[in-house]
Amino acid sequence: MHNLTDTTTGAVVATADAPWTWDAAGPGWRSGGHLVMDAGRAYAAQPVAPFLTVTEFIDLFTVPEEAAISASADQMVKVFYGRIRDPHRQVVHLDNPLVITGVGHCQAAGLLTAERAAAILAGQPPV
Repeated sequence: MHNLTDTTTGAVVATADAPWTWDAAGPGWRSGGHLVMDAGRAYAAQPVAPFLTVTEFIDLFTVPEEAAISASADQMVKVFYGRIRDPHRQVVHLDNPLVITGVGHCQAAGLLTAERAAAILAGQPPV
């Protein structure tokens, strides 16, 4: 998701799936079929931090990957898995340094390949 933010107030003016770009012909900010025009305002286009529900995040792992992670004796992997599976957690931010480090540690422990770790952090489900 990508926000279009009013640089004066900081308010989010619009949100879209695709990045916002300046369209001089509009004139205005365009994202896919969306066009925002307001000559009296200055806007800044910025991506929204990617996040998934816990279930969506767990679904990024294959069953064998999740089984290996949940059964791991590695303390760092146990802490990472425990934090993700915390019943109070509702979402997982893919750009959170703890998530990035946790997935990286699963890779370093041999539980994920480099390709799978990158795919998980990109929010891409297994094929």
